[in-house]
Amino acid sequence: PRAKPRKASVLPGEAPKSDLSAWVRPEVTAVRLVAPRGFTVLGFPSNDFGGQEPGTEQEIKRFCEEKFHVTFPMFAKVKVTGETKDPLYTLLTEQTAEDIRGPVRWNFTKFLVDPKGKVVSRFGSSTEPMDSDVTKAIEASLP
Repeated sequence: PRAKPRKASVLPGEAPKSDLSAWVRPEVTAVRLVAPRGFTVLGFPSNDFGGQEPGTEQEIKRFCEEKFHVTFPMFAKVKVTGETKDPLYTLLTEQTAEDIRGPVRWNFTKFLVDPKGKVVSRFGSSTEPMDSDVTKAIEASLP
């Protein structure tokens, strides 16, 4: 049998209790619009910015499901900055193309990964998930 292609994914650093938390709703919308075509969001909560995500993994997941109806995978809380930064964020911020790498400056920085696992785009926290640059990049990366 032929191997099924992997999905294109957006990896935002989440802090659902932050002042940017309303942005989780558009991420949920984006997933629902293109999930059938091979796309998902992978949520990585972080408490690195202003202590905006102090809860446990279970509390964060429950909060996101109840308040925002999140159906995409939510992972354990990770460090996205500093010397103890999670290896995933070391890869995203240090081992990518020059125009993508650099420190995460605030929650909801989004990294787009193509189905082959290559990080192809990065969007700052002020870029909304349904921004035309984001949706065009997602469309271009779908399997």
